[in-house]
Amino acid sequence: MNVVFDTGSDWLVVQGTNCSNCEGDLFNATKSGEIVNSTLQVRKYGSAELDGYIFNDTVCLAKDLSSCVLKFPYFWVTQQVGLSPPIEGILGLSQNKQFMMSSKTIEVGPLFT
Repeated sequence: MNVVFDTGSDWLVVQGTNCSNCEGDLFNATKSGEIVNSTLQVRKYGSAELDGYIFNDTVCLAKDLSSCVLKFPYFWVTQQVGLSPPIEGILGLSQNKQFMMSSKTIEVGPLFT
C-alpha cells in the first residue's frame, strides 16, 4: 500500500476492503487481523476525515520480515474523505510524548518503533 509518512500523526491508517468510497489498494483486515474495538470511530487529519475500526495485525514496512511488528494496532478505514490516489493510508511517525504547549493531556496512539 502507498502511505504518507506523517510526522504529525500517531496512527497507521489503511483503507479497508469494506470502504465504501476508497480507491487503490484496499486491505482485508478480517483475513488476518483481529478487531480490537468494534465501535465505529472518526479520525481527522487536516483535510481528511476517516471512519473505521481499530485492528491488530502483523505490520511490515518492507516485503522481508526484518521490519515487522506483531499485533500492531492500526486504524482500518471504512469510509473516507480527503485521501486520493496514489495515497492509500497514513503512517504516523509522531513523537511518543505530548509535544504541544497545552495543559490538556492527550493520548498518543501506537507508534511504529
